[in-house]
Amino acid sequence: PPPPLVVLGVGVSTLDSVCQVASYPLPDSKVRTQTLAHQPGGNIANALTCLARLGTRTIIISKVGDDHIGTTIMKSLEREDVDIRHMVVDPTSPSSFSYIIVDQSSGTRTIIHTAGEDMRKEQVPLKAIKNQSINLIMMDGRHCGAALEICKQAQPTAVMLELERMRPGILRLVPYACYVTTSAHFCNELLAHLRDSQEDRAALGITLDDVAQGPRHLLMMACKGAHWVTSTLGVHGAVLCRRVQLQDENPDVSHHHHSLDSAVEGMMVYPTSSVTLVSYDVAGVRHMFSLLHVPAYVFPTPTPIVDTTGAGDCFNGALAYSLIHNFNDDEMLKFACYMAAQKCTKPGSRDGIPFLKDMDIAKIRQQK
Repeated sequence: PPPPLVVLGVGVSTLDSVCQVASYPLPDSKVRTQTLAHQPGGNIANALTCLARLGTRTIIISKVGDDHIGTTIMKSLEREDVDIRHMVVDPTSPSSFSYIIVDQSSGTRTIIHTAGEDMRKEQVPLKAIKNQSINLIMMDGRHCGAALEICKQAQPTAVMLELERMRPGILRLVPYACYVTTSAHFCNELLAHLRDSQEDRAALGITLDDVAQGPRHLLMMACKGAHWVTSTLGVHGAVLCRRVQLQDENPDVSHHHHSLDSAVEGMMVYPTSSVTLVSYDVAGVRHMFSLLHVPAYVFPTPTPIVDTTGAGDCFNGALAYSLIHNFNDDEMLKFACYMAAQKCTKPGSRDGIPFLKDMDIAKIRQQK
């Protein structure tokens, strides 16, 4: 039989205390919880849990403290068949912990996070990448110093990088990323940062003309070495952007725009998958991009959205699964949107993640 497909994840693992309230409390008020549950979480830990439930062999590099929270985190991952042998247990550092308030009236969540300490360079378990055949490395933008060392040592293994928020050192990882996934608001955070940081603009080859072109153009210029960049759009689904060579312009693509931001806004109203070609000049240089938009998954029967916690992590796990199984772009986004939607039907970051045996992936890939 062929060797198993392996995904290595580098990032944060936490314990989440999830409380549901009827509505989010006003300042200086008191409300009662409807439910309270303690659940393991963390971006990379959740994404690897998704992959493990889809039958993928997964390995995690993360850091916990030598405490009850750390033990709970590791045991939870072990139960999901995530390989925890390369987890760093630091007796001098606390484990990461999050308190999550779920507003039942809107289905949204607010996270109050207590961070653990970053993994130090000397703690990086390089044997995890040197002694294994790894198909893909996922990074969630935490432990940036350790992640950078792994990027250098793991080449040419493909890296999928999550850009959820601007964090110290995260832009140093961008040149190593083959695939980039972002949150809906990251583009604006990047714009605000690069407008003020000449040092980071120089490191990424960004000009003030690029900054003036808008947040999505800036994101694509920062990630110019990546094959594609995806952004989640909440209830509007997701969008995937690829750089197009001028000679590759497809005359069959009917929608043309001259701004990435306006193109995405226009595509969000489409009820089915759509492709748009975007072309424009910046300082005399022609740029051309292909945008694929896939709407959010629609359940065949009315299904309440219970909790969005971990939906983006599940989305990223499904992207990684799609990559190593050679889905095309449309199939990949449809599958990722399906997985994220399923996760939202149950509280917490993992309970709603479906198992491979409970779905027809071929049917999901071909949905209209």
